[in-house]
Amino acid sequence: MGKLGIAIDRQKESIKGIIKRYLITLICVNAACIFEIFLDATGYYTKSSGMGSLWGNGSVRDMVDYILGFLVLFAVGSFFVESVFTEDGSNRKKLVLPYILLGIISVVLDVLSWNADDIFSKMGQDMLLKTVWLYIILCTVLGFHKLIKSSGMSFAKYAVNLLVGAIKVGTVLFLLNVGFVLLVTIFDILILDIKEWDFIEYVELFLVGAVYVPYTLICLTDKTETESKFIRSLLLWVLMPMVNAAMIIIYMYVLKIVVTGYMPKNEVFGICAGLFCCGVVIWTMAYPFVPDEYKDSKGKALYRNVIKYAKYIYAPFILLECYCIGIRINEYGITVERYFAVVFIICQIIYVAWEPLYGLVRKMLKKEKNGYAEGYENLLYVGIAVYVLCVMLPFFSAEKVEFLSQKKRFEAIMNGYSVDELNLAKDDLRSASSTYRVIMWNIYGDEYLRETYTTDERKKLSTYFKTADVSEKWNYYKSTTKDAISVSGYSYMYSFTKSLPSHEEYNIDNTMPVSINIQDLQNGEEVWEVDVWELVQLVIRRGSNSDYNDGTLPYEIQMDGGKKCVVSYISFSYNETDGTIKYLDLKGYILW
Repeated sequence: MGKLGIAIDRQKESIKGIIKRYLITLICVNAACIFEIFLDATGYYTKSSGMGSLWGNGSVRDMVDYILGFLVLFAVGSFFVESVFTEDGSNRKKLVLPYILLGIISVVLDVLSWNADDIFSKMGQDMLLKTVWLYIILCTVLGFHKLIKSSGMSFAKYAVNLLVGAIKVGTVLFLLNVGFVLLVTIFDILILDIKEWDFIEYVELFLVGAVYVPYTLICLTDKTETESKFIRSLLLWVLMPMVNAAMIIIYMYVLKIVVTGYMPKNEVFGICAGLFCCGVVIWTMAYPFVPDEYKDSKGKALYRNVIKYAKYIYAPFILLECYCIGIRINEYGITVERYFAVVFIICQIIYVAWEPLYGLVRKMLKKEKNGYAEGYENLLYVGIAVYVLCVMLPFFSAEKVEFLSQKKRFEAIMNGYSVDELNLAKDDLRSASSTYRVIMWNIYGDEYLRETYTTDERKKLSTYFKTADVSEKWNYYKSTTKDAISVSGYSYMYSFTKSLPSHEEYNIDNTMPVSINIQDLQNGEEVWEVDVWELVQLVIRRGSNSDYNDGTLPYEIQMDGGKKCVVSYISFSYNETDGTIKYLDLKGYILW
């Protein structure tokens, strides 16, 4: 038997094993996918509920919703049961009780979710949604954690296996998708006119149950350690050097701050956070591929240590993140985004400190450390704790903390002002307006506004902050034409395109010169200036925002030395607050 035959046999055995172990999960997933295809194809989501409709009976529609919701919730629960309580699908009798419990939980959550509007207040509906997500997270994390532990591999090696499996499965699924799309397209063109994209959607839903989920489960349960040379080279000699280069650049930026006293940019937090999210995956998976012989060479041993201790090399950037987010909180208070930025920083600190703390605990328990990145799978439970503390618990939740912070700012600004006689100063108005919008969309803030202000007062506040909002008001203007232009009296014509760099702004002050590089046949390349101030003013007055000729263009501008500029296209954003222009784009011709 050739290699292809062996590979096919292995695939068959893997599929049989997954079906046997995750039988109920796969039945639920496939049933949900087929059910969804049937509902969409029969017009369940679009047809009228009146008499004559297939779904005209309200009780039938309700039953359909309940069944679909139950299948999804029970599939998640059965993944947990079949991951934790069985490895080969045997002894299913012992799974009956867990299935019954999960069935009860799924039914209760399903029924409550579909009737939440009638049973719960707005706050109760929010808590129910969070509870449903807690159920999904718990089942997924507990099942995933069990698969990591039962694999017998370290977390780092398991992550590598998962990556290799994801690449293989992704390639197969991509080819399947391309193949099915081509088949559907050819059938649509040659045989029968069908709703092509609707049919492709049905194919995708079918593939989710028949292919996506089974092969994902195969990746999660695979216990064979990968020795992929491609992944090894990719991690050690491409991705890891890029991570190191990024950290060197940030260290150079820190040095620049120390030398110049230049305050960090707002983008620094996002850059560091993004580097951490990518880096933690890369250096965790790269280390298992570092050969043992790297210990014998100084240069190679250094690189080995760089990978092993990359998280500690990154650690100082956490202080930079703290400084950046601290400035924003100090100036503008806490929002949900800033709250979770703080939580993210705390999680980074836990991650960096995890290995020495975990090693200390094992030492106290007189257990030897088994290898690199040991125990990191237990950080999944930290994720559950973060969700419970920061999303579910009312007092510690992101929404509650945001509300308390913004309410304090809002009341400090509004103190002493009557709703009927609002006349805030410019800076206070800007702060009050932004704070009011945050409170208004916060579930606790909405309740606070309803209790504090009458309906008429809330309308007055909204109107005042809307009409007197001093935040930047950017308007987009665009005008273009394809009309022919006269070149009579001129010897040369040069077409040009000019774009203002996105980070630059023009301050309009009766003049607005734009520099255009011209390739003059007589004098070579020259830079000529064209004043487009009057054109910009005309476009703003007319309020042009179109892709056709509204009469503004073509616009002629006389230049020095008898030259003329004819503008055929203009596009820009105008700030009504301070009269500045950004994102200016010009197209046209220079005649001379």
